[in-house]
Parts: sequence; structure tokens; C-alpha cells
Amino acid sequence: MRRKANVEYGPRRPDHLLDIYFPSSPTKGVLTPIKGAIMYVHGGGFKWLSKNLYWILAEHYARHGYLTYCINYSKDPYPLPVQDVLFAWRWVVRDAERLGIDHVFLAGDSAGAALSLSALITMCFKDPQEVEAGYWRQFMSVEPLPSGVILGSPVLNLRQVPQGVPRWVQMLWRTMRRHYDPEDSLLASPGLALTEPSVELVREPPPILTLYGDRDPLIDHLPLLEEGVARFNLDHEVKIYTDQVHAFHIWPFHGAGVQAWEDQMQFLSSCGVQDT
Repeated sequence: MRRKANVEYGPRRPDHLLDIYFPSSPTKGVLTPIKGAIMYVHGGGFKWLSKNLYWILAEHYARHGYLTYCINYSKDPYPLPVQDVLFAWRWVVRDAERLGIDHVFLAGDSAGAALSLSALITMCFKDPQEVEAGYWRQFMSVEPLPSGVILGSPVLNLRQVPQGVPRWVQMLWRTMRRHYDPEDSLLASPGLALTEPSVELVREPPPILTLYGDRDPLIDHLPLLEEGVARFNLDHEVKIYTDQVHAFHIWPFHGAGVQAWEDQMQFLSSCGVQDT
């Protein structure tokens, strides 16, 4: 597997670094044709982890023909992480265009899925308060939009503490919220943003695939997402996997992880990717 590590997509190290995983063949030294590209945003509660821990998943995408960009981003409070995802997206789509890649996807898990959805909302929707702030306006014209978006176990509402979990998990959740969203910003909880009356659709979003295990406490956020999807009539598919926990799909080698992987590959194909 060929990997190009610690490529700078912006000026701030180590936040503005990404790794690129190139599609490979079982035959040594032979590159497989590129079906498309994926920019992956790692999870970690907006505060922990990095791209370095996601090499297995990134290699798996690459082995299936997808040039994979696995990014770092700031662990500072909102809005800096969302800004970093948008900066990275701008860099990735330009690099993919340079390579002649037609289909570029955005994906993430847990907090990374939340950041991915917040970035998508920034590119496709308008909220008068955010636009008046001025910063986000530059990203509302980012081209192209993702060909599709994959959200694995997304954090959709930081204001809703998970229920039916140990007390330490609830304490960790409150710590995460205080760290990432001390000001109760709307776009920090993208599920709330989709249901906010002031948010208007200005560009047609791409198809979205959402994955949850039925034992994931964050599945309680799903009705909020479905409300937003129905409000804007978005192209959205949700897959729920029996007896699976939070972010189970990042290990795609057995059981439900294999099925989640097959569902992702089918989704990518449905977005126009051709087998090579």
C-alpha cells in the first residue's frame, strides 16, 4: 500500500495535515485504477484521536479503488474544526481535479461525521446569523460539492445527553460539549441546524448515507436528522445494524462491519462510480 504522509493542506501544523492512500493491487508495484476519491474525517469526541489511528480504514477504502485522504483538524472549540474540514475539502477537490478524478466523497465517523455534516450544511444552506458573521460566505460557493456523504454514527445534537448509558459516559459527553460548543452554536449540532427555521437551502445537497448500530446511544439523534431530511426532501438513506455499538463500522473485517462496508460500496456505486 502506497501512502503519502503528512501532506500540508494549510499553514497550521499538525492540524492542517493529511495522509493520502493510493489504490493498490495485490501485485507488487501495480496501481489499481482509481474509481473515485474519499476525504475521511476521523472521530474522537472533537478532542481526541488523529488521522494516524485510521490507517486500517483508509487502506481498506484504497484497496477498493478509492484514493483516500485522511485528515487532521483542530481540536479547539467550534468553529475552528469545521473551518479546517472546509479548508481540507477545498484542497482535496483541487487535488482530485488535478488527477482527473470525477467523484469525490466526504465521510466521517462520530464527531468526524458531525463535522462532515456541518461542512456540508455550510456549503449548501444559508442561516442569516451565520451569513451576517461573514466568515462562512466564502464556502457557500465551494465547487464541486461532494458526490455523496457517508455519516457513521454521527453526533447530531450536543445538547441531548445520551440516555441509558453509564454515568461516566454522560460525564464524558458533558465534558465534550463544554470543550467543543461552549456557546451553544447552532451549526455545532448539525441535526439542530437542519431543523432550524432560519436555515434555508441554497444548493442541492448530494445523497447521504447514515450508519448506526442499534446499541449506539446516539441513535436517539436519528429522528432529528430524519426531520431535517424530510423538511428539505434530501436524498438520504439510513442503515441500522442489529446488536452493534457506536462506530462499529470502522472495523470492516467481520460480521456487521462487513455488511456496513458492502452497503457503503453500494452507496458509492449508486452515486455514479463505475467499476473499473
